[in-house]
Amino acid sequence: MGAGTGGIAGRLTWIDWSVAGSALIVLIGVFLPWIVVTASEGGRSQSKSYSGTSSDVPMIHGWLWGAFAVALVIILYIALRAAIPALSNTPMLHPIAMIGLTVVQLVLVIVAIFKIPSPPSESGALKISVGWGAGTWLDLIFGIAALGLAIFTIFKAKGSGTSSQYPGAPSQYPGAAQYPGAASQYPGAPSQYPGAPTQYPGTSSPTQYPRY
Repeated sequence: MGAGTGGIAGRLTWIDWSVAGSALIVLIGVFLPWIVVTASEGGRSQSKSYSGTSSDVPMIHGWLWGAFAVALVIILYIALRAAIPALSNTPMLHPIAMIGLTVVQLVLVIVAIFKIPSPPSESGALKISVGWGAGTWLDLIFGIAALGLAIFTIFKAKGSGTSSQYPGAPSQYPGAAQYPGAASQYPGAPSQYPGAPTQYPGTSSPTQYPRY
């Protein structure tokens, strides 16, 4: 069981894990406070927060349920990619799927932000302000992070494809170890053809050519 788990985890890169983690945070952020309404009057103030799925803010909760669904699809896609080897063998389709899903997720979050209602006009001493909650910031930040990481998978896919198609020259064409230098194959003349003094002694030798 340990080997199987290691094999499944090995099919995912750190980018896959990071995108899945970012999508999980976006998914959780939908249930956190998205809108914080503060009413102040006469030095006293009272605040109330609304989550992204609250029925009290129908102008945003539909968009955020969509972001929730897309975040869930991202996590399931990455989990299936780890579990099914056929999905992990599509290096060029993977970045397209990741970018497409993270773009839709981020667009839904941004639309929900623009749908946050503006505070009503002041009525006498009563002042009402509308601000972003923790869920708004988390969904926006990690939605952008997920898209950035998904775009990075394009460069990673190009790098891995180039290295596997065109291996480096040192592995294909070994160096001089296969083709030894001329010194070992073709020994120099001094060892094969000894110099003339040993074969043909000079005329100055008194033993071979006596002087008349």
